[in-house]
Amino acid sequence: MIIAFISINLIASVGHAASLDEISKEQQAKQSSMAAVDSQISETLVSLNEKNKEIEDLNTQIADKKASLSTTATQIKEKQASVDERIEQAKKRLQTLQTSEVNKNMVLVMMESESVTDFFNRAIMVGTLQSADNDKLELAVKEKEELAKLESKLKTDAVALEEKTVAVDKQSKELNTKMVSLQKTMDDNKAALDELDKQKQSEQKRVDDEASAKQAAEAAAKQAAETKAVAVPAADTTPVATPATPNAPTPSTGGGASSGKTVIVESTAYSVAESASSFYTALGIDLRQNPMVIAVDPRVIPLGSRVEVSGYGTAIAGDTGGAIKGNKIDVHFSSVAQCLQWGRRTVTVKILD
Repeated sequence: MIIAFISINLIASVGHAASLDEISKEQQAKQSSMAAVDSQISETLVSLNEKNKEIEDLNTQIADKKASLSTTATQIKEKQASVDERIEQAKKRLQTLQTSEVNKNMVLVMMESESVTDFFNRAIMVGTLQSADNDKLELAVKEKEELAKLESKLKTDAVALEEKTVAVDKQSKELNTKMVSLQKTMDDNKAALDELDKQKQSEQKRVDDEASAKQAAEAAAKQAAETKAVAVPAADTTPVATPATPNAPTPSTGGGASSGKTVIVESTAYSVAESASSFYTALGIDLRQNPMVIAVDPRVIPLGSRVEVSGYGTAIAGDTGGAIKGNKIDVHFSSVAQCLQWGRRTVTVKILD
């Protein structure tokens, strides 16, 4: 009976050991999946920040176009007023030329010529005086037409910029949606990995308990054999050992801030380029591949959450630090020069998810 019990335990132990191997393989698969998702999150963050910068540039260009439109509209009104004034002056001049007194004066000017050459010179002068105003009027009309063309072009450019802004904003929203989906996938993988870890601990405890039961059974069998060899034969009353039942793991609970929360913090900067800095964060993020990371106090900003930092962009709260306590964060840059440029400043952090 003892030998049979030991055989059963050996079979059970082999079965549980295989289960542990399967769990380890699943854990490795999940970790590989999380690394791939983390890489996608980093790439999406970079694209998202580029789109936000592009939207800011487009809005600036639209504001400039509208300012130019306002200036051009004012200039057109001024030119129109000048054209109207010159037309009015031309009308009055034509009315004046129709009076006999003016005609007499013009004839008198011509008749007082001292020679034929003087006569022609005076005729040219009168003609020049009459055509000067016409030239000015034509010039004013031409300038007004050019301004009108400029206004039309500015309006066309402004419309094109607004359409481009709508398209880029749509791309930004799509990237945000992708980011939410990737973050959910990452969270699901983390939850699955935690569950696998619990299963592995439970299976390991089961294997350990069965190994202990096996050792106890072997010790009991050995003692029984030794007793039988030196004692009077008697009925076998050796109790059969019962495998211990493993205790169920106690689930852990944790807290965290809800998405949409905004906090005001004091920020400093650090860089992977600094001599004393590690390439990896508290969450295992490689800062050389995923630079958009901030160090936080998990009691204020949940570790692993996606955040938006004013003046910095969208990043992952993926690191901690001994000096990062309370409403303080440390933003990561790829170079020390960027850190020096950032300095120390107060920023707003919005927890996206």
